[in-house]
Formats: sequence, C-alpha cells, structure tokens
Amino acid sequence: MRYEQSTVGKWWVLKFNGRLDSFTQDKVVGVIDQGSARGKIHICLDLREVSFLSFSLIRLLAMKDLEMKNQGGQLVIMNATAVVVKHLETFNPTKGLQHYKSFAEFEKQLVLFTGSPAFSEAS
Repeated sequence: MRYEQSTVGKWWVLKFNGRLDSFTQDKVVGVIDQGSARGKIHICLDLREVSFLSFSLIRLLAMKDLEMKNQGGQLVIMNATAVVVKHLETFNPTKGLQHYKSFAEFEKQLVLFTGSPAFSEAS
C-alpha cells in the first residue's frame, strides 16, 4: 500500500493504491489521524488504484467520518473501483460513509445541497 497526498481547496486528498486490508489499516488510519491532528477535517480518499477494501477498514473509515463531521468536516471516498464500491455498498449499511464516482459528481452534489462548491477555498 502506498499513498500520495495533495490539497485541493480546503480538501486534503489522499490517493491510495494497492490493497487496504487488515495488514494496512493501521497505516491508513494513522495517516488520517496525523492529518486531523494538524487540523485537516475535510479529507477525500481517492481509491481509483485500490484493489481491495476490507470490512474492518470500512467501519474504521465510517468512524473517522463521524469524527470529522463532529468537527465540522467530512471524510469522503472518490473514484472507487467496482470491487471497492461493492464492498462499500455491502459493508456500509447505514450509508454514513459517502462515496462518489468522481470529483465532479461530489462537486455537483455539494452545490445542490449547500449552494457552494466543494473544492474552493470559500466553501
């Protein structure tokens, strides 16, 4: 498992690749925790190059999303592969952890509900 990070507006984007499973979940959660400790509460996980996402990590990510929401932020998943989307839909029964096909889809939804774009400094 490897990752790259970037910032788009107020969003901290983490692009992961490989398998995200019980062997790598501590590292994934650790990266998110380090960012939130530095005040990054709008986190986007780009999973276009992830081949597997474990049930236990989906639960941990859902808990991290709740933590972010309690601080006025959010954790979202973008660009997930078909296998990862299937796992998200199967193991995320409350649908609390949101996933989007693309940044454009997320932007469209956010503008629809809030009137403000996701990836600008003003949002």
